[in-house]
Amino acid sequence: MRALFKWLFGLALTAAAVAAISGIWAARHYDVSLRFLLEQALARSGFDSPRLDELLQPSDRYASLTQDGVIRAAHPRILLPGLAAWDGIGVAPLMAERLALYRTAGVAIADSHACGRKHVMGPVMCWLTTGDGGEARQAANLLLQQPWTPPQVDQGAGNSDWERALAFDLLGKFPEIQAYEREIGR
Repeated sequence: MRALFKWLFGLALTAAAVAAISGIWAARHYDVSLRFLLEQALARSGFDSPRLDELLQPSDRYASLTQDGVIRAAHPRILLPGLAAWDGIGVAPLMAERLALYRTAGVAIADSHACGRKHVMGPVMCWLTTGDGGEARQAANLLLQQPWTPPQVDQGAGNSDWERALAFDLLGKFPEIQAYEREIGR
């Protein structure tokens, strides 16, 4: 009986370690917090505990802060504001500068590491780093083919609205994008 208890305890400890390592890996892979993963797992399992919900809530230290940012007039507005002066033709100077820094630091990175991918951010990054307008056109076409759905509260981390917003924002620098395509991205 004692051996069975030790075996079950060892099994439970191993399962807990595997679950913890898997949770840490998933949090890093999907760029979310362990709190978010646990919250999603509990919501999907149907487990409902008011005390546990209270423990999982984020701290109140940022509750009094208001978002007072200024919307930039030129694209890109979300990320990489250093591209605002670029005309959208050829390699983006900021990206060329970063690729050169990687090369001088000895980091092995191909100029076209994102080219040929079917996901929308691949062609966008390929256009920024190679200046290939065909890649920008492909990204715009991918964005326009995807059905637009209003965000839902329960979509969680699987939702790609942030990628669409970032892609549309960066493609705002692409000179061949049509006016109606720009309107869709607003």
